[in-house]
Order: sequence, then structure tokens, then C-alpha cells
Amino acid sequence: MHDKVIVINSRVAFNGAVNANQTYLMDFSTFDKGTYSVSMSYVGESNALNADKTCSIYTNLGSSHVLAASDASTSAQTSAFLGVLKTRLSGSTTYLSCDIGDNASICVERPSTNTIEIQMRDGNNAIYTDSASAELANYIMTLRFTKID
Repeated sequence: MHDKVIVINSRVAFNGAVNANQTYLMDFSTFDKGTYSVSMSYVGESNALNADKTCSIYTNLGSSHVLAASDASTSAQTSAFLGVLKTRLSGSTTYLSCDIGDNASICVERPSTNTIEIQMRDGNNAIYTDSASAELANYIMTLRFTKID
């Protein structure tokens, strides 16, 4: 069984005004039909980060996700949650990242659209900005699709 890996570079987005809310093109017709386990890794460039601020990643992989997330009104809505990013410190530089095993994988059917929408949101569900209210820095994200049926 072969994994498929998608590399997302924020510098080559198809659409979106800020890095924390971008759309990317991907031809999913090259994927076999079926269910996939999806995991991610991420590394961002330097930002002025506050360790008290969380950053969660959401996507619309164009299919039903087998995942439940808490919600103020329903307490178990279907979500497009991919995971959370950790604030890292290297010398005096701060950046966001996560390794492929830092978040639980999600299960999706082969996406039926040719776009991937990626959003980074803070703990108040607003588009993520750094502690200076600046846009999220450029990043590289990988999505690993492992066929499970």
C-alpha cells in the first residue's frame, strides 16, 4: 500500500488574501476511490508569537470527515479539524510547527473537489494572527493520505 503525500506551500496558493486562509489546487482524480487516513506536518517561518495563543488547522477536503468536535450549540458537529500547531522557540525566533505524529489522523473519503481550503484559527475561532496582529508567516504543510480500504 502506497501513501500519497501532498506538499502545500503557502507561497503558491490559488486563492486567498492571507496565509491563514488559502485555497490550493489539487487533482484528486489520481487517487483511488476509497477511505484514507490523513495526517499532517507543518513548519512556518518566523512570527511574533504568544505562547498563550492556540492555532488550529481546518480544511475542506471535499468529503465527509469521520470526526466529531465540540460545539457550543450541538456538542458534536462534524468538523474539518486537522490538528493544532505548537509554538516553537529557536534562539530568539518563534514559529509554528507540528510533526506528522503530533495530531491524530482523520479519515476521509477520496476528496471529490479539485481544491483544498486551509484555514488557521485561534482559540476564539478567528483567522489566526500573531501577537503583533500580523498575518501568519509563510509555511510548508504536508498531508499524508494512507488508503485504509
